[in-house]
Amino acid sequence: MSVQENQYIIIGCEYSYKEFKEIYSTDDYNNYEKYVELYCDNGYKAEIVPYKGLSMIYDGMCGKYVFIGKILEKRMSYEYIDHYCFKKIDKKEKKLIKSLIRKYFKKLPNKSVETYLVTHYH
Repeated sequence: MSVQENQYIIIGCEYSYKEFKEIYSTDDYNNYEKYVELYCDNGYKAEIVPYKGLSMIYDGMCGKYVFIGKILEKRMSYEYIDHYCFKKIDKKEKKLIKSLIRKYFKKLPNKSVETYLVTHYH
């Protein structure tokens, strides 16, 4: 089995995989398609394609996390983010991302919007 690795800089919220899976019953294909598949970033393509203004990094391999928000940077396997200047997030940007998460993922707990560096294996 081979493993693909991506690195992301994402502005958004982090949720536990278990919590997300319980709330949205993602074992049911219809729920998986509605709440995961449409939003998930395609780790095999360099292009970032948000859905309804949001992207998701869903740890289906290890079951640790779900990140939802706006991807700022993305690197494919063997291309690493070697440096990044974490700038303060504009209040309007934070508010927009938070409102989109609340709109499309109403059942998730309300969390603060932060900037994350994520190394994602799938």
